[in-house]
Order: sequence, then structure tokens, then C-alpha cells
Amino acid sequence: MSVLKSLVRYSFFSSYKLFMTRERKYANCFLRIVVAVDGLSNFNFLREFARRQHDAFGLKDEKQILGLIGNRVLDIGSGMGYWGLLLRNSGRKTVAIEISKPYLRLTKMLGAYYAVIRASADTLPIKSNCFDTAVALEIIEHVNKQDGLSLIREMKRVSSCIMISTPSDPSSNLDLPKWVPESERHLSYWTEKDFQAEGLKTSIIGDSILAVQVENKKKHGLF
Repeated sequence: MSVLKSLVRYSFFSSYKLFMTRERKYANCFLRIVVAVDGLSNFNFLREFARRQHDAFGLKDEKQILGLIGNRVLDIGSGMGYWGLLLRNSGRKTVAIEISKPYLRLTKMLGAYYAVIRASADTLPIKSNCFDTAVALEIIEHVNKQDGLSLIREMKRVSSCIMISTPSDPSSNLDLPKWVPESERHLSYWTEKDFQAEGLKTSIIGDSILAVQVENKKKHGLF
């Protein structure tokens, strides 16, 4: 059974990568089939695949991060909806911000979020102080430095608690497969000093820098 499951998983991942970024009707139909099959099975392929895209964090790291997240959450650059899926059954109300149409389509099908909004990360269409926590995990490196600074300011505007992570190794994005879209490639590199200059506290967690501004200091166990 484990061999069969591995073969099915490999086929699933290969097919998903092939169709995910296609702006075609047949791709949309395929995604609907994927979501339906994933919901009927106990393999949780979509969640597992999304987890692989966030492999900078171990499960222990994720628990620490989840412990800092409040009840009203803004997930900026939600991607495949991994964090939305993690938070979905915890009673938190999570809203997704994403620019990619395929990712938004997928997260809507999954029902991973209370709401999904298509918008650029550096100009959030959100009223000030609407959320308990704003997170942008493995996102800021996908925009240039100026837009990244705008993202930090926008996150501070909409929430008093913000969490940003980025790879600590500048070479981590150099050898991506050809099928990876341009939007997934890194446009900037960030150091702990960059975040500290913006008033955030930093820590190395897994293979990433985690930068945070937390309102409740008692919840701030990572620093």
C-alpha cells in the first residue's frame, strides 16, 4: 500500500505542477477534480504539497509560529493556502491576500479562508487595525526592496502584530526547476539588520529569518 500511495502521490504532484499555473478552462476543471479527490481521500495531497513549498520550517517551528497568531489573521501571499488550512479548524478567522489567479482559484475551492482578496502585497485594500495578526511567510523576497519596505509599513498599518519570514540563505532560490513561474523567484535578499532597522525583532527559525512585532510581549517566546 505504501508503494501504491507513493506512486499516486508522485503522479498527483507531477500533474498538479503541470496544470496549476495554466490560465485555461481545462486547468480549472483539473483543479476541481484534484480538490474533489483530495477531499474524498485521506491522503491530503494538497496540504502535503503545500507543506513542501514551506519546507524552511519544521513542524516544531510551525507550532511556535501558530502560538503567536491571534484570532483575526491576514495571510499575505497565501499561495496554495497552507497556513489557511492549518488555521481553518482552530476557530480563527483568516483572510487571504494573493495576486496569483490560479492560487486564488485553488484556495476558494479548498475553502481554506474566510475570504480571499486579489491584491498586491505592498498596497493592501484593508482598513487600518482590522486584524490581530498579519503574516507574510516566505513572501517578502519575491518583491524588490522598495516594495518590501512598503509591505512592512502596510502590515503595521493593518495589525499591531506582524510576522515576516524569509530565507536566511541568499542562494536558496538559484536552482529552481524550469516549470516554476517567474512570480515564485526571488527579487531581493533580506538580513536581520534590514528588519531590525524597521523596528522588528528577529530570530533564526529553521532555514529562515523570522521577523516579528508582537503586541503582547508575554506571547513573545521566540526571542
